[in-house]
Amino acid sequence: MPKRTTTLWLLLGLLTACAEQPAATGANAAALVLDEPLQARDRTWTYVEFPETRCRDGSKAGISLSLNHASQKLLIYLEGGVYCLDGLTCAVNPANVDDLLFNSAKIEPRVGIFDRSNPKNPVRDWNIVYVPYCSGDAMGGTREEPVDVPGGPARQYFSGQLNMQRFLERIVPTFPDVTDVVLTGMSAGGSSALLNMTQVQRAFPQLKVRPVFDSSLPPLTAANLAPCLQDRMRELWALDDGPLAECGASCPDPHDYWRAYNLFIARTFADRPAGFIDAIEDGMMRSFCGIGLRECTGSLLFDSIPARAFRSDLLSFREAVETLPSYGTFYPEGTQHTWLKSDSFYSGRAGGELLVDWFARIVNGSTPGHFGP
Repeated sequence: MPKRTTTLWLLLGLLTACAEQPAATGANAAALVLDEPLQARDRTWTYVEFPETRCRDGSKAGISLSLNHASQKLLIYLEGGVYCLDGLTCAVNPANVDDLLFNSAKIEPRVGIFDRSNPKNPVRDWNIVYVPYCSGDAMGGTREEPVDVPGGPARQYFSGQLNMQRFLERIVPTFPDVTDVVLTGMSAGGSSALLNMTQVQRAFPQLKVRPVFDSSLPPLTAANLAPCLQDRMRELWALDDGPLAECGASCPDPHDYWRAYNLFIARTFADRPAGFIDAIEDGMMRSFCGIGLRECTGSLLFDSIPARAFRSDLLSFREAVETLPSYGTFYPEGTQHTWLKSDSFYSGRAGGELLVDWFARIVNGSTPGHFGP
């Protein structure tokens, strides 16, 4: 389809969808200016660098894609990592796409939802866009200029949400006839999917994008996700100019907004299947929340919030979303962190249900349900 025709089709779709989508605010208020489609051979992972983007260290960001021109379905996967908030978390956080710890953007992923040879994989024949994580901000940052991290590195670019807009400007025209879009990610990538859900939905106004959040920063209350830690995320990454501007009155407390934002997304997009995956005592997420202990003097290495408190908050979030029939939760027992990019995607169970079957219902447009304790 010619680029001009594609652009007109998308603009018409956007006009008809405006009444159904939340008002554009903050970073997402900028119009999506469509660029050239991405080019790649079928089922061959291809990395594309984007000149007008920035990783945390100022280098260029990019995406990898694996196309299947026989399919009109698209999976957008946002890579996981660590949230850059202090010296330690930034040290173990990918600062660029060539980071030694997180270099999968240029190495073919083959496990979990990326295993195209497994007949049980519900997205084995889909087009896949893989977004590497190099901004350190759960891709929610809106900073145009660098900022110093207290107790951490200087001159860091937290521009994740701005990068995502650039990616979408080429992703959208690459798939002019797309019929299905699933947005997902694991760990910080799951949080990235959460913080970019409205932006991705606006990019595909003719569809109902279906989100799945794998082991993202959980929708905890302030008792377990300390207000000082939420303050640090909001201020360092400039969330007020992006995700929190979208949330508006649904996020009334600037010091305790994380659960409110999760509920805002769940309720805003309650007209399509969606879901949240997390082990009921996720060890990595409990350690991250430990940073907030003792007025944010806790350590990622040595502190952790209690398993019982974490478990209780996950169950209370489930109670809050049970009134939304299309939203599901999948809570396996144990402390494992992340599921979709591993063999656990096929073997993981909660309440007798296989994760792959639960995920497949969302992929196929069906209600996923709630499984686990």
